[in-house]
Amino acid sequence: MAVSDDEKTERGVSEQWLEARAPGFRDLPDADRRAIFDFAFLWSLFEAQVMGNFARADRIRQKVDAWAEAGMLEAEL
Repeated sequence: MAVSDDEKTERGVSEQWLEARAPGFRDLPDADRRAIFDFAFLWSLFEAQVMGNFARADRIRQKVDAWAEAGMLEAEL
């Protein structure tokens, strides 16, 4: 499917990069594409704010264990 110049301008550079280099990305439904971008944003925020720009599996586990011990992982819905 051809993409017009207006559509390319409307989408971000990141999305254009993924379309060109990630097989199947272009065929994903909009909701799935949005989920990928939301995750990337939230991960960047988590890594910077919570992990001090140094996220590793063992450090994440330590943080989760500390939150669990403090009772901070309870969902109050």
